[in-house]
Amino acid sequence: MRHYAAALGVALEKAIAAALRQIETGRVALLYSAGLDSAVVARICQDIGWKPLLLSIGTADCRDRQLVERSQADVDLPVQFITVGEDDVVRLLPVVQELLQDTGLADDPLHLSLGVATYLACQVSSHKGIRLLLSGQGADTLLAGFDKYRDVPAEQLPVLLEMYLQNALRSGPVRDQAIAACFSIDFVTPFLAPAVVKLALEIPVECKVGVEGNKLVLRKLARQRGLPDAVVQRPKRAMQYSTGIWKIVQRRMQNLGER
Repeated sequence: MRHYAAALGVALEKAIAAALRQIETGRVALLYSAGLDSAVVARICQDIGWKPLLLSIGTADCRDRQLVERSQADVDLPVQFITVGEDDVVRLLPVVQELLQDTGLADDPLHLSLGVATYLACQVSSHKGIRLLLSGQGADTLLAGFDKYRDVPAEQLPVLLEMYLQNALRSGPVRDQAIAACFSIDFVTPFLAPAVVKLALEIPVECKVGVEGNKLVLRKLARQRGLPDAVVQRPKRAMQYSTGIWKIVQRRMQNLGER
């Protein structure tokens, strides 16, 4: 486990460093939920000498906001919380749908929820002159981050994870890049870098999921990088739910469908 965690850290560090070398302003932002995935990306940025602006997004009373506020003492990085209300989502939904029109994702509530969050993060980054936005997306698919994977027989899990990975690669980057492009921003997901994906697919199932939980190898990496137990042990909750945006999108699309 220790070997795989260290190798994963090196692969992620190389992917992040390669992205950072492409920017000229010296400024970078990170979509941040105070969860394991984004916290690992933030820590690796720090380890190689960068201080990303942490952008957290959600409704005023969402779970992410509470976690971010509680975890600020754990990270020596600037944090900005972008509060989004129902009016904001209603205003942005048609904008995001238009940007996703050619991707085949414009009517999917999941992708619209994530798209609204990406749009807001790109908008704030653009206003600040930031041209690179990092994200921790992809870790759950690569490293069995969702609880549903614990019910899958170990011999079947690698095939299932690779299937979900291919689906994620066909949709997530397309969605985020379509939105980021309108702000002239590079949206980078280090967990989906080819070398990271290749390594992750080679990591044994028992290093990903077991009786101790999910994403075991990533939790080991987080400990190796000095992240506190509160982050290392934090359970997974998908971004579209933890931000509170999903409920608003679902309600809005249901209302439109009833007209």
